[in-house]
Amino acid sequence: MPLVIVILGIVLLLVLILGFKLNSFLAFVIVSLGVALAEGMTLEAAIKSLEQGIGNTLGILVMILGLGAMLGKLVADSGAALRITSSLIGLFGQPAGIITTAAQVESLTQKKIKVVPSRTIPQGVVALLAFDYEADFNANADIMEKALSTVRTIEVTRAVRATKINGMSIKKHQPIGLLDDELVATGEDDMDVINTILGKIDLDNAEVITIYYGADTLTGSAEEVSASITEQYPSVQVELIKGNQPHYNYILSVE
Repeated sequence: MPLVIVILGIVLLLVLILGFKLNSFLAFVIVSLGVALAEGMTLEAAIKSLEQGIGNTLGILVMILGLGAMLGKLVADSGAALRITSSLIGLFGQPAGIITTAAQVESLTQKKIKVVPSRTIPQGVVALLAFDYEADFNANADIMEKALSTVRTIEVTRAVRATKINGMSIKKHQPIGLLDDELVATGEDDMDVINTILGKIDLDNAEVITIYYGADTLTGSAEEVSASITEQYPSVQVELIKGNQPHYNYILSVE
């Protein structure tokens, strides 16, 4: 009999929450009191038991929740959350699900929307520059999407931990480089990584290399990188821009 009462209580709880859309906590209290009374407890004893049960549970959880909230606030305010996210993307690439998720917006609004699937900052820049104010919506969407293939993206950051990936042994804090969102190089310093990746690109048809240097990168160091690339590839125009991006010492756009 007690088991039957408990089962009926669970069914009633689901009906109240799913069927009548009653507040979950209120439904839980009602069902708990109902089960207690059905089991033969007095109303006073049932209320006291419910108070003790909730109080004991909250007493255990309050410290965990409090510490969790403080830690979350600390991680957010210190910028650690963004650094962790950017570093993981640097190691494992941009999640393809982001573009898929963004594409769902088209079905959620009556407005005319087209998602241009840019995966890097340089791709986003060339897509914006390709926008034609005189072209119609569909033509612009096509123009901007085609522009994505005209740029190669190099990103230089630091490994957050030691690991082995793509046949490379990476040390913690070692400079690593991504080419079009794929980890392809490591090196002793940023210039070493950049040279390695530039060597993997066919620069015969390249016209411009734009260097965006990060918030933590010294202007003098960025100028040295720019001068080195200019010396190695004299036929390519090299532009240096203070991008102020976090976590990535350099982002290079090769067009």
